[in-house]
Amino acid sequence: MRCVGRVLLFCILSGVMLSLLSTLLKPSFGDEGESVRGMYQQEKNSAQVVCFGASTLLRSFSPDYLFEHEGIYAYNNCSPNQPTMASYYLLKDTLELHPKSLSLIILDMAPLVRNDGKFDSFAWFERAAVNMRFSINKLAFMWDISRSYSDYNLLGHVLPVLSYHSRWDQLEEDDFKQVVDGKVDTSMHGQCLGGISFISNRSQGNAGKYTANNVESITNRLDYSEEELRAYQNELCAEYASKIIALCKESGVQVLLLKTPSSAWTDKDHDCLTSFAQEHEVDLLDMNIPEVWHQLGLSYDDDYRDSKHVNFLGSLKVTDYVGKYLTEHFASILKPIETASPFSDEDLNTFHNAIESASLRRCTDLKSYLAMINRQRLTVFVSTKGDVAQSIDLETKQLMEQLGMKKLASIGSNESYVGVLNRGQCVGEQTRKPHKTATINGTYEHGVVHLGNARMQKDAVFNNALDISSSAEEAVIKVNGKNRSVNMNGINFVVYDEEQEAVVDTSCFDATKAPNRISN
Repeated sequence: MRCVGRVLLFCILSGVMLSLLSTLLKPSFGDEGESVRGMYQQEKNSAQVVCFGASTLLRSFSPDYLFEHEGIYAYNNCSPNQPTMASYYLLKDTLELHPKSLSLIILDMAPLVRNDGKFDSFAWFERAAVNMRFSINKLAFMWDISRSYSDYNLLGHVLPVLSYHSRWDQLEEDDFKQVVDGKVDTSMHGQCLGGISFISNRSQGNAGKYTANNVESITNRLDYSEEELRAYQNELCAEYASKIIALCKESGVQVLLLKTPSSAWTDKDHDCLTSFAQEHEVDLLDMNIPEVWHQLGLSYDDDYRDSKHVNFLGSLKVTDYVGKYLTEHFASILKPIETASPFSDEDLNTFHNAIESASLRRCTDLKSYLAMINRQRLTVFVSTKGDVAQSIDLETKQLMEQLGMKKLASIGSNESYVGVLNRGQCVGEQTRKPHKTATINGTYEHGVVHLGNARMQKDAVFNNALDISSSAEEAVIKVNGKNRSVNMNGINFVVYDEEQEAVVDTSCFDATKAPNRISN
């Protein structure tokens, strides 16, 4: 009897160890994997609308904005290049989590016309599967992958410790935290905040001119034969999109097929989606047709992070249109939720802070910028390069003095300057006479700056000391051993957001020019 007990105990402990090691060693995809993982932390029956699809929808749809403006409870369950097969099995999990409240799914249809093989690479299937909870649905998904791809290591992905033993030298602190608490920041309800950035080569000359290729040729008519359109479809996507629609109809859930604004959308793509939607008798919203495109008012300079993805500000415009569409066409079918609102005041505060951070990155006027960095949650590191004294007018000096940056406000010709703002107050600044280097050193720990001979803490937010210097030739703002300054002639800023635990802006301003911001 004791022998049986020992064997049983050994099996249980071995299983626990394998599970923990598999969690530790499985691939990590940063914030782009948190949408799927975060879905399992939502209260049961707390979502009326859930999105499935690839990164274009992951970055385009803001559940927080939708809740604030339309009162609809939604979750964004997208992931980069999410294959429609993955969406099908994620939908199965979602139906188990929200059986009473789920009323509508929004399905991104970009994969239907993607025949370049990208959505057929099992690496993307694996990437979606690794963030799913362990369940019958996940096992069925991985079995489906293995049937389609002979080189897929099914056992190795059921137990990642068998496939990813080489990850030991890549492990970081966050990997161990994931094993301990498994928590994901769900304040944005699945939307990826990686979309705060702006397109790198934006210029004032492009403002408002960005439009989809051939957008004026896209109509609501079918100009291609049924045979042509069927041959144009990605077969695997069409198969599983059909399964998704059938499962939703069986479960009493409505389906909206959606295509986000794209720079490479054609009339044939549109006709392919239209034909598929008509065949399955579901609604389609193609945001590339002229009447929708022009109503969105997207700007290449302000609203895109690259040629295919909108940034966070662009997502608000997309969500605003989708929200009005949902209210007009689906308001009557939305089931009430049976839990407390999943959108807490703290979540919405994070959402508004993200809007501020995105607006900060787009700010081109120095006076406006100085007003925007006066926030409790921000720490701002400043370093000048070259002669900035002649560029600061009286009004700008007054704003600097209000922030406590008195030495910057009174900087002399050819002087160097470094400074630190912490939670709306200047906690240190230094100027040096011509041809001398101004420096500030210290650490930044948990939102608090320690200057001078501050103790070195290994658990500091940046895991290292601050090293800020300024001279005629160079502006250095070094954190964690990396110079984050854009190092241009003028006033260089690096802005860290304590709540997002990330640098949200790096910039340089020259007040003698218009616009003042001279960095991308």
